[in-house]
Parts: sequence; structure tokens; C-alpha cells
Amino acid sequence: MTLELPPELEPYRARIEATVRPCVVLKKADGEPGLRDSKVGGVAYWPKDMDYPSDANGRPMYMLMQLNLGDLPKLEGYPKAGILQFFIVIDPYYGSYNVDGMEGTGHRVVYHSDTSKLDQELETVSIILGPDDQLPLDIMDVSITTSLTGVSENMVVTECDASYYQTFSDIDEFDNNVIMEKFREPLLNVDWSTHLGGYPQFFQGGFSSEYSEWLTLLTITADEEINILYGQGGVGNFFILPQDLANLDFSRVMYAWDCT
Repeated sequence: MTLELPPELEPYRARIEATVRPCVVLKKADGEPGLRDSKVGGVAYWPKDMDYPSDANGRPMYMLMQLNLGDLPKLEGYPKAGILQFFIVIDPYYGSYNVDGMEGTGHRVVYHSDTSKLDQELETVSIILGPDDQLPLDIMDVSITTSLTGVSENMVVTECDASYYQTFSDIDEFDNNVIMEKFREPLLNVDWSTHLGGYPQFFQGGFSSEYSEWLTLLTITADEEINILYGQGGVGNFFILPQDLANLDFSRVMYAWDCT
């Protein structure tokens, strides 16, 4: 791809363009989503012969997002079909407790390669919120759901990814705030979006080098259109190891969120 870069970044074009990763930007779609559709919240596609995700007390988790990959633009390295679901525990921490505990029990990611079950073979799980429960929604009504569609985009490495510092650590100018602002300018339309693939976003720091192997599976940014809030306008990230993604193994996805 050819990026439109400000003059200050032209000397670094080759290095910047080498970081480009494809992603699918997720946006609000028209209409009410069905059981198998891509959506925020709502009722999950869930076969009755599978145990529904639950917390340590047996309470059902909340389905934060469901993606029908067959209906979205294809993304290299990701399944071309099937349904991918992101569940979180209902609590004040939105299922994530600290960066060191990202592989904890407060979340679960599930992939259904077979989406052909008939409606009568599916389980309908109702989520009931108590007075102290919290979800990363700007409307506290679990019956509200938003249809999603996707657009193919390309994304340049963000400061929040461990590879950013590995890529530019030898260039003094990239520690300069002016250069950093110039680096962000052509990328904001993709960076601060809800997207599958690409690179993560954090408000308070980012990944250290020890996590450099992990890929961004999904980034969910605060967006009133799709009813996601994440604290004070924050962002949630899910990460996966390349070998797990290749094997369609979503059993050890990491998850963290932060806000301003």
C-alpha cells in the first residue's frame, strides 16, 4: 500500500509501510440482528449440547460481541467462516482485573466452525442485571443489541504495540512529541476504531516487549453508535498467539481494557 504521510515522516516511509497490517473495521449496520449475525450484545448463537460460558459462581457471562466471519470481509490468517464470540464476566471490572492477569477467568472467546444448527437446537440464555452489576455499555439494558458490518482497512503499528519500539527504537525523532503527533495524523481514522486484526490501542501505556509475539485479535473502542462505553470512554483489547490463531484455538486469549 502507499500511505499519505506528512513531510516529516517521508524519510521513514519504508520502515513505516513495513508495519502495515490488514484489519476489518466494525461499524453499526441497519436492522435488528438475528441469532447468527454480527452484533454487539444480544442473544448468542449457542448449541444446547455445549456448556454456556459462566463465571466461578455459575452465572452466565455476558456476550460482548459476536462476529459472523462468513459475512465480514476476509482477513488473512483468520477463519473465513464461522462465528467468533467474546464473553466477559458481569462485574465492575468488565472481566479484566489487571494487565498481569489477562489470561484470567473473567473472559472467554469461543469459535463455532459449524453454524448450521437449527433454531430448536440452540439455547437461549437470558442475562439479568442486578443493581450493582456493570457492563461496558452506555445503555444498561442487556436486551439492546446492535448489528455490525465490516470494512477492510490497513493499519500502521501503534505506540501501544510492543513492536513499535522495536521498529523505531534507533530513531531519536520518534521519542519527540512533534514527530509522534505527525505519525498519528494519517492513521486516526483506523486507529481509534473497533476492529478485528490490526494493532491495539490503550490509553495508559501499552504492551511491553514480553508480549511481542501476541497478535491483536479484537479492539473495541468506546462508540456511542454501537453502545460501547468501557469506563470513561475507554478501549478493550483481546490478544492471541499466532500458532493458536492458525489452529483455531481460542482457549488462551488475553484480554485487558483501560480508559482515561
